[in-house]
Amino acid sequence: DYTLNASFAGYPTSAFAVEGDRPDRDSLGVGLGLTWQTKENISINFTYDGNFSGDTTQHAGILGVRYTW
Repeated sequence: DYTLNASFAGYPTSAFAVEGDRPDRDSLGVGLGLTWQTKENISINFTYDGNFSGDTTQHAGILGVRYTW
């Protein structure tokens, strides 16, 4: 297991720990982000993150729409 101790930059006294599996030594992390401007004030964005190793594959994605006025 792997423990990461962290705190928020604006509130350093609120420390917390996150536990998980230790990443493999030989692993590959990739990321991709795309933004498409549909109109003057609307955009659609997509972000992908992946982590690949001998026995683990992880995928994460975010899809968003932004409207500004």
